[in-house]
Amino acid sequence: RHGKVTGHSIRMGDFRYTEWHRDGAEKAEAMVLTDLEKDPGEETNLLADGKEPAILEKVQTELTKRMAAGVGK
Repeated sequence: RHGKVTGHSIRMGDFRYTEWHRDGAEKAEAMVLTDLEKDPGEETNLLADGKEPAILEKVQTELTKRMAAGVGK
């Protein structure tokens, strides 16, 4: 795989969600959801265990809206 990979991140409450996209691709190449209260070092990806599906939907929706609006560019 070649090309630049860009990370987009959002924090909502105790959670941080990050997606990595290659060369502006719409589909994320990698995703990480962490609970900053329980895991301040961001070592555990909650997505690996299928945990927190409700917060995942919220952060994905909000991040998608912000990316579409160009927030953070």
